[in-house]
Amino acid sequence: MGVVEAPKAVVEKLISNSPVVIAALNSPAQTIVAGENTAVEACIGSARAQGLRARRLLVPFAFHSPLVGPAAPKFAQSLRTESLCPLGRSVASTVTGEMLLPNCDLISLLARQITSPVRFMDAVRAAEVEGIDL
Repeated sequence: MGVVEAPKAVVEKLISNSPVVIAALNSPAQTIVAGENTAVEACIGSARAQGLRARRLLVPFAFHSPLVGPAAPKFAQSLRTESLCPLGRSVASTVTGEMLLPNCDLISLLARQITSPVRFMDAVRAAEVEGIDL
């Protein structure tokens, strides 16, 4: 995984011809990418060549990418053995970037988080619109 100090649109162009994916949108100027190590290294090199700040994230897996996809069904299966309570308060999802409905399928949503980009900015905006004081 790596971090590129650039907006989503810039990073999308940067990774358009590679197997690297956007793993998180942390801020308007910080995008996290994930993929196989060599592809992420190439992405970081390309970003730096364009004058962007970029670096590796020292993590053991390419979280929020298809590379960890095989874990999602096993994770969901494990969650099905737990008793999850219904949502008791307003929750902004970093999977959808929206406020969750009280009857949402939390297990599916949590399993999707494994391979879906973290939409942190969207979740913060949704919470703000909802009137939640962050």
